[in-house]
Amino acid sequence: MNRRTFRIILDVTMLVLVPLLYNSRVLSLAFHEVAGLVALLLLGTHLVLNWKWITGIITSWFQKRLPRKTRFTYVIDLAFLGSFFFAGASGLSISRVLLPGIRDPLW
Repeated sequence: MNRRTFRIILDVTMLVLVPLLYNSRVLSLAFHEVAGLVALLLLGTHLVLNWKWITGIITSWFQKRLPRKTRFTYVIDLAFLGSFFFAGASGLSISRVLLPGIRDPLW
């Protein structure tokens, strides 16, 4: 399997998996927690595979040749990344199935 095919499979898997996480009662709480952890791992893999693009945008951020659309997309991607990791961290801190012993009263 080449790198492009792997990226497409990874992105389609995330596209299917993430909407299933919106309601923990749709399938089961156990599925919700395990799938959420898998989604975080898939996101990490996605970031590693696209690291060259990420660093390329960062290094050319202050150059005029970088289009506004790319800048806007990058900012939106950072917001999505932050919210996804925040949701994952808060989900792990209130976990009832995977990590029931570390429930944080703050959440």
